[in-house]
Amino acid sequence: MNLRAHCFSPKTLAPTPTRRWRMHSQQGSSLLEALVAILIFSIGILAIVGLQAASIRASADARYRTVAGQLADQVIGQMWASDRTISAMQTSFAGDDGSGGTQYLAFVTRVETALPVPSGAAYKPEIAVAPDGRVTVTIRWQPPGDAAATVNSHVVEAYVI
Repeated sequence: MNLRAHCFSPKTLAPTPTRRWRMHSQQGSSLLEALVAILIFSIGILAIVGLQAASIRASADARYRTVAGQLADQVIGQMWASDRTISAMQTSFAGDDGSGGTQYLAFVTRVETALPVPSGAAYKPEIAVAPDGRVTVTIRWQPPGDAAATVNSHVVEAYVI
């Protein structure tokens, strides 16, 4: 008997009931694999989008903190350049709740222009001048679209003598 003819005869290639069952059980497996791959890819993309959103929020928060620090340093610098007597600083610079001296009112305008300050007198910038020359500048802001209504603040203390 010819071995070559026996291995490839139509009789040996004919599907048996066991072979048919294996072929039917494997149908759709590539579709299932593709769906699982798409699911894993989608989860990865959603994670990247979430990280990007968190990065944007952190960047905006850093910018607001930097601006608040610069504004506080600017008003303290103006105090150093002006009359540094306690009474003069209290008259020109001291204030809270939106009322105070002329320099304080100009400072409030700069802060409200540069930062998203919430409405209400409780959130206005404050400048306190102590009798020993210690100046405390407090600036508050709320990031736009912050659902938690978190009000951030930046406080700077300096001695202007």
